[in-house]
Amino acid sequence: MSKTSTSQRQKVHTQKMQGQSAYFWLVILGPLLPLALAIGSMFWSTSHLDAQHDLLEQRLEHSKLLSELNSSLENQVQAWNTYLLYSESVDESLLWQNFKQQETKTFELGQQLLVWVNQPETNEQVREIIYSLEVLRVAYQEARNIYWQSQHDYLSADNHVKNIEDTPTFLINDLMNMISRDAIDQSLALQQNAWRSMVWICLALLMVTGGFVVLSGGLVRRWFQRQVQDQAHINWLLDHDYLTRLNNRNSFIEQAEKKLSRGRPFYIVHISISNLKHTAKIHGHSIAESLLQAIAERLLKLLPERALAARSIGTDFLLLLPERQVKEVDDFGYRLMQELSAAYNVQGFRHELRPYIGISYSVTDGKTVNELLQAADIATVQTRQQETAIQHYHPALSKEIQDKHAQVQALQDAIGRSAVEIIYQPKVCLQSRRIVGFEALSRLQGVDKTLQSPVVFIPLAEETGLIKPLGYLVLLKAIKQLAQWRDKGQLELSMAINLSPLQLDDEKLPYYIKQLCQRYGIPPQRVELELTESNFVQGQHPTLNRLREFGFKLSVDDFGVGYSNLGYMVSLQPQQIKIDRSFVCNLEEDVNKQAVVNALTTLAAGMDIQLVAEGIESETQLELLRRMGIHVGQGYLFSRPVASREAELLMQPAIAEAG
Repeated sequence: MSKTSTSQRQKVHTQKMQGQSAYFWLVILGPLLPLALAIGSMFWSTSHLDAQHDLLEQRLEHSKLLSELNSSLENQVQAWNTYLLYSESVDESLLWQNFKQQETKTFELGQQLLVWVNQPETNEQVREIIYSLEVLRVAYQEARNIYWQSQHDYLSADNHVKNIEDTPTFLINDLMNMISRDAIDQSLALQQNAWRSMVWICLALLMVTGGFVVLSGGLVRRWFQRQVQDQAHINWLLDHDYLTRLNNRNSFIEQAEKKLSRGRPFYIVHISISNLKHTAKIHGHSIAESLLQAIAERLLKLLPERALAARSIGTDFLLLLPERQVKEVDDFGYRLMQELSAAYNVQGFRHELRPYIGISYSVTDGKTVNELLQAADIATVQTRQQETAIQHYHPALSKEIQDKHAQVQALQDAIGRSAVEIIYQPKVCLQSRRIVGFEALSRLQGVDKTLQSPVVFIPLAEETGLIKPLGYLVLLKAIKQLAQWRDKGQLELSMAINLSPLQLDDEKLPYYIKQLCQRYGIPPQRVELELTESNFVQGQHPTLNRLREFGFKLSVDDFGVGYSNLGYMVSLQPQQIKIDRSFVCNLEEDVNKQAVVNALTTLAAGMDIQLVAEGIESETQLELLRRMGIHVGQGYLFSRPVASREAELLMQPAIAEAG
């Protein structure tokens, strides 16, 4: 270091010491009254700023706690939906316990907020939130009772709490808005008071020392900076999602409304991640949250200039795109689909997610932001149904959704009113033409003609989850009818009932069928449960194993049109196989079909499996099947499906003989 530099440092140090000494003597020897006033004013200003800063810190903590409470409430709603969707296939008590734990956590956060809040106005709103959580707690318990009393009608249970679930969220949002407004008001008051304090301090300290003014002014500026930073952080928390750091739904709507009011066209892109809830169920909610964060990162990476990304509700995201050519929007949508569909490596696991994308345009698809959001959501639903990559909204989609909703409502009402008619097609011994059993087929009553056909309402029931209550109702009516025929002497009669693969996900199904048989005195071996072979089911399915243990006869329906192979027959171990009508049709003219049926007869005989031929329509087919060694059949040659009274007429000779 040079001597010049050292001397300069010593000079500067000397000047600082002289300045500090002058400042010291000026303060000590200055007029006592101005000094006292200045010091008093300084203490008053500092204490005021400290109090205001503490208040802002308190508001910040309140905002964080409200964000946690809101997030916990969302998790509570998600846990409730998980309970409704999977309580039949998973341990119901465990799901209910998990839900109650989340509910308790939400309530405890509300209580904690009540302890922290001491302002009368805010305290009253917190009490309203806690009261709404208590009401919601009671509603969930009532919904659970409804769920069990209505035979797992999850729609009724969910509707019971749907409107009540929204109340705490609205109250929390109102409280967050109130905190924001209060913080802004306090900020303005702080600025006004601080400026008054600064003026007073300047006047007082000008009489004592100019340096003291500089010192106090720096202090005030630092407090201002901290206040501005705290306010900016509060505003950020109010406008962003706490987990993904994206904008929240409210701030997204505000930005969209501004563009709409200024007449600036834009697109709304609605993204729904379909299987994230299933991932959370398997791997836990921590991985699901990490996946949401990874999705947000990919969205931000692809986000065009002047666009906005937000997390909507649950696993849904929203994008606000400035106006551009439709082809550019489509290209962006496909890039988005490709990027979000790529595998995610999170916490040592590889996850593949399926995004669905719907798009609405502000010029053609709605006059308000809510209408545009609804249009984008409808387009997203359409992508799910059609399994397409992206979908633009058009008015026909709304009508399709409305028609679909009307059909679902009609189906639900029909099941609730037990307006399901069972018709019976006889199964006949080919040697004696004696009826040995019936196949129960369901039809809807009092609904639109398009919904009466099982080709329509069975897939609809499977899609909406109504197949389970519908299946329970069909089982009840069919087994009850079999019991009535047994009371009339038909003790050897069997009843075949079709099961959907989705019903096999219900662990309680075997016990329900067993209880029905015990109630009506039906031997399990007289109940044939038919599995549609085109909807392949693994033979070692736990529900199938339980049905075998209880003694029910398993039958494969429509054999030969789906995944028929010898391995399937071995794994499923059915007691009966129904040869599909496509093999019986023109059997007498088709040598290849005869060869297949002959081979199947040989295999079935070796595996002790009974064969039933479907679709017999002529005496020639009957005689040919009889010579091939098939003993049981059904078809229009014997009878079409008929009501129970007509079925009894078909059995009258046998009933009279039994009597």
